[in-house]
Amino acid sequence: MKLNISKTAPKAVTALALAFAATPPTFSQTSYDLTSSINYSALVNGAYFFNRTSSSASGTGVFNTFLAVQDKPTGLGGDGFFEEEDGYNATDSDDPILGDPDAPLMPEVDDAKTRGLTVGALTSPVNNPVDSISYWSFGLDINESADSIGANARHLISLDKLEIYVSPTPLTDASTYGNLTAGATKIYDLDGGEDREVLLNYLYASSGSGESDMIFMLPQSATNSVSGVNANWYFYLYSQFGAKGGLYGAEAGFEEWQQVSGLNLIPPPIIPEAHTAAAGLLVVSAFGLQAWRRRQGQPQPE
Repeated sequence: MKLNISKTAPKAVTALALAFAATPPTFSQTSYDLTSSINYSALVNGAYFFNRTSSSASGTGVFNTFLAVQDKPTGLGGDGFFEEEDGYNATDSDDPILGDPDAPLMPEVDDAKTRGLTVGALTSPVNNPVDSISYWSFGLDINESADSIGANARHLISLDKLEIYVSPTPLTDASTYGNLTAGATKIYDLDGGEDREVLLNYLYASSGSGESDMIFMLPQSATNSVSGVNANWYFYLYSQFGAKGGLYGAEAGFEEWQQVSGLNLIPPPIIPEAHTAAAGLLVVSAFGLQAWRRRQGQPQPE
């Protein structure tokens, strides 16, 4: 088919390139937007993130909460950062499984819902038929407001940090983030050298408290990246929410992490990174501009 390219071709090329860039939707390099029901997942540093409404998960599953964090005012024992909350799981005196030692927890960690984990206590890994890799699967239950109207809408929240650590011995003091980084070895980092965030929407998540709104799938091989790791090593998950602020601040109930099993977890297609779409935009633009130059008799770059 012969192309009919007029002198107005640059405008047409631009429109075509913009259309290409707009389909499919994209994430930026630092922000992974899971606030809609679009059937995509984010693949970040080898791990999958997707909300339950966009997954092909089926069944009720089994949910075992091991970490719960909630923003608290300073006067009630909070850390003084309004709408931001963070913490990690550790063994304390309320732990129904591991019991002692008693490890003081970070200010916004709920000790009644938080417990220690060992690698051997993790639920059976799930094989992903898409890439034939086995993953540890975790569910995040966000508990934000259902109010979605105007400037006071509080149904959104940002997951700003997610880090996984292992250690051959339990932490005896889990009251600070620094104690975690000094006493355990990191095996996964959402940031991974670049500041990243995952944006979540309570309204597009599964209904009610006690169900996973987002699924996090960590490659089982991550636990093998540290020499000597075995079933008796301790497993720590650190997360931070609400640091983006504004409409994405943390409020309302607990954010809870749970182990997930008994689910057919198949991540939906991976949404392209913004730079992927940008590359496509350049290719389309270059192709169209070259054709237009031929039509106009302009010299072509060598």
